[in-house]
Parts: sequence; structure tokens; C-alpha cells
Amino acid sequence: MQSEYLDYDAIGLAELVRSGQVSARELIDTAITRAEAVDPALNAIVLKD
Repeated sequence: MQSEYLDYDAIGLAELVRSGQVSARELIDTAITRAEAVDPALNAIVLKD
């Protein structure tokens, strides 16, 4: 999923979850991994919750 994550917008990602191609947990784990990878350059995440 991680390599395909950037190929989808929010609606496309929601469709993958709805159709069962990925789990919501898998999607959120991918989003967190991506955010952690790019945040050092962006310095955009103030509070991790």
C-alpha cells in the first residue's frame, strides 16, 4: 500500500477501504509513516496525537 498511497486522493483511498482492498488500520499506518517521513523537511506537525 505504501508505494501506491500517493496515487490516490481521499475519495480513492476511502473506496479502497470500502471495497476491502485495504483495511482502515493499514491506511492510517501508511499515512502516519508518510507524515513522519516528510515532516522533518516541512516541519508541519506540531502535535502528534
